[in-house]
Amino acid sequence: RRPTTSHHRLPGTRGSDRWNLYQIAPAHWYSCLMDASSVTNDLRRRLAAREWAPGEQIDTFRMIQQKYGISGVSGVQNALAPLIQEGLLEGRQGRGTYVLRLPSPTPEPTSAEQARAQ
Repeated sequence: RRPTTSHHRLPGTRGSDRWNLYQIAPAHWYSCLMDASSVTNDLRRRLAAREWAPGEQIDTFRMIQQKYGISGVSGVQNALAPLIQEGLLEGRQGRGTYVLRLPSPTPEPTSAEQARAQ
C-alpha cells in the first residue's frame, strides 16, 4: 500500500511536482508499514506470549495504528477480525477490544522433526 502524500511538495517545486516518498524516504520507513495479516500474526504472538490476560483490554485502535503504521480504522478492524472469529478477542463497541481466551501454546518441534524440516 502506497502512502498518500499528494498534499506535500518538495521545497521549490511547482503545483504538479509532487513529493515522491519512495525516492526520498529512508528504506526502513517501508518496513514500518505493515499489512493486516502481519499485524494479526504479531497480535497472535503477543497473546501467546501472555502479554494480556483473559478479560484485559488490548491496545486501543489508535495505539495499534501508531505502532504498526496502519492508517484508518478499517485497517485495524481487518487485523483484529481473524482473532475475533477465532474467539480469542471480543470487540465491545465504545469500550475497546478484550481478550476472551489465550491461544493454546504450539508445542516445540522435537529434534527429529527439526532434522526432517531441513
